[in-house]
Amino acid sequence: MSIVAMFLATAVMIGPARATQAKVQLVGLPTSTINPGDTFSVDVTVVDVVGLNAMEFKLSYDPFVLKATGVQKGPFLSTAGPTLFLYVISVFGDYVQAGDALFTPTWVDGSGVLATITFKAIGAGSSALHFDYSTLVDVNLAPIDHATFDGSVVVHAVAEVTGRWEEKQRFVMSTELDVFNTMYAKVTNHGTVSVTAYVQFMFFDMTGVMKTQNSATVAIAPGADAVLSSDFDTSLRGVGTYDVTARAYFSYDAINYFRGEKGKILSFVVLP
Repeated sequence: MSIVAMFLATAVMIGPARATQAKVQLVGLPTSTINPGDTFSVDVTVVDVVGLNAMEFKLSYDPFVLKATGVQKGPFLSTAGPTLFLYVISVFGDYVQAGDALFTPTWVDGSGVLATITFKAIGAGSSALHFDYSTLVDVNLAPIDHATFDGSVVVHAVAEVTGRWEEKQRFVMSTELDVFNTMYAKVTNHGTVSVTAYVQFMFFDMTGVMKTQNSATVAIAPGADAVLSSDFDTSLRGVGTYDVTARAYFSYDAINYFRGEKGKILSFVVLP
């Protein structure tokens, strides 16, 4: 049984409230890209509703990008009297469910905030804020017709490969003269928190098998950068042309976030 239904099962039914088309939408979303570690709040609002006695919604999001840290009751329904407000944050951290219902057989008309959700950005990438469902009912438990409008948030990759070579720059090495060729990548921390980061260099060998090599892991302060490297062993890899992708992986708060990696590609040829 839903949150609202648990309370409304004992509601007193009276004459129907007249309802018109309403909207449930999100207000207060960040207007620009935010960084991991940042927090923000989003209002779940209703617009142009008539006869609202109770509401419920379920809002899903990407748990690798956002973490819901709290849900507060909005003031709209309370303008008509005391309410029962309940909410749940999923144990898997992928949705918020909340409901609010007036104790008395009355209602509110107009527009206002139903609930406020606070999020923390925990990983890089984009996350939709999607209404899996929403319910608006009048005092007779009749549904109020309404439309929902989703939102989205973009979280910057807090650490990314920002240089040391130009895109598609070519290097030529010899297995006799250059047994090791050091691959470099500069990693920049764009975020507001310190991170530990490493670079993974990825390439296909001459048999078509994906190979990876990791750099050492270093700590990078906010706004700082570090040059990380790994040695390419030409005698082990063999003669041929290699395209190498370098990606930065970062972590903080003892949790690894791999979804925000960004990289560049270099090409080089190994000669006999």
